[in-house]
Amino acid sequence: APILGTVPRRVSKQFETEGQRETYTRYRRGIIRGRILDAMIDGKKDEARRMINAWNRANPRIEDKLYPEDYGISAQFERRMKKREKRRKP
Repeated sequence: APILGTVPRRVSKQFETEGQRETYTRYRRGIIRGRILDAMIDGKKDEARRMINAWNRANPRIEDKLYPEDYGISAQFERRMKKREKRRKP
């Protein structure tokens, strides 16, 4: 929980610029996308589907939604390759 509660955070959100909002949304989208891909790779398709639906409900703008190309077979393959590369590096 924030030190001063949620009120200051909500007030500060009102003064965010559009660029700050977009940057934060892009950052969060990347984190959620990684979690979705990890869940799909681990065979937890239902968990991944719940995360996708929750994200799309919370972010209704078309450019913010997650689409099948964001978490499909090719995205899963790329995620596996990146994880493999990271494990190889000392």
